[in-house]
Amino acid sequence: MLACAFLLVLNCARLAVANNDIVELRSTLAELQDENRTLQAKYELMYDLEAIEKQFLSDGTMVRPGAGQTVYLDLSEGDSVVYYDGAGEGLSGLLQRAERFFTELLS
Repeated sequence: MLACAFLLVLNCARLAVANNDIVELRSTLAELQDENRTLQAKYELMYDLEAIEKQFLSDGTMVRPGAGQTVYLDLSEGDSVVYYDGAGEGLSGLLQRAERFFTELLS
């Protein structure tokens, strides 16, 4: 009888320790979820699309389409860049031709 009482007390103590661990883990989980939300918000703010657009428009890398142009966006491929007919016009085309010229000159 004494052994059963001892085992009962021992198991209750183990249960109390396990319960305490669960409470601590839930608290840690809540803190980590809060930190995750904060970091996710910071990550989303890193990619300010307006700033990226201004940067590419200012150096001629990206050109806005004119009123008579049709722009097609093909999302079936993976991440890549494909230049279609007419992509070599304007300032970006001039820069591309100059880059090709100097690349061929140096090779």
